[in-house]
Amino acid sequence: MEERIKLTEKSYALGSENLKKFGVTEEAIQLANASVKSMTKIVSKSKELGSMLKLLLKNKASYRFNHCQLISCVAFHMVYKMPWSSKEQTEKISYVAYFHDILLESDEEVKIHTNSQLSKLYPLNEDEQRVKQHALQAAELTLKFPNIPIGVDTIIKQHHGIKSGVGFMETPPVGLAPLAVLFIIAECFVHHLLEKGVDNINRVKIFEEMKEKYDDPKFHQAIEALKHSDV
Repeated sequence: MEERIKLTEKSYALGSENLKKFGVTEEAIQLANASVKSMTKIVSKSKELGSMLKLLLKNKASYRFNHCQLISCVAFHMVYKMPWSSKEQTEKISYVAYFHDILLESDEEVKIHTNSQLSKLYPLNEDEQRVKQHALQAAELTLKFPNIPIGVDTIIKQHHGIKSGVGFMETPPVGLAPLAVLFIIAECFVHHLLEKGVDNINRVKIFEEMKEKYDDPKFHQAIEALKHSDV
């Protein structure tokens, strides 16, 4: 498993660089499909989610890759707790996890999830606009890939709570796709995992803060799915 994680990280990093330099080439398509397939295999081995999270957090991979793989793992298990669970939905999650931040250029950019954090890192320059638009551009990119599940672009575009795919939400979002709601909750939880580690987070406090921040039945359903996923 550890060897697979290392190889998958290398594939992810290479795929990201190729996409940014050369666009959607045959090599980029092959790398993306191989990475998603490998990420899914890692997730499918994690019958006990808590143990898998500890293993993933122990590896020396980059923040970017750990962020991607952990979201895939957490969201995969959450989907099984939803009434609309299906194999198609879990397949979508793997592709969304792979592509959602694929165009970002550093760990610092991946850590951004508010407009104020973005402005602090890149005050009034072209990098600020690039990061603001990364969800929209990644969504549009996936439309050029053959055989990607229908709807992946929509989930990627909405993964920061903005329907347009530009910027970061300031108020509780409404009207998002159910899988986008689930992805947002999974990503929020993964931010806590990467910051403090699986043994040092206060789950009860995190769930309460999530419910207060996302005061909407769809989000509360996703939070309940997370709570019952043995995280």
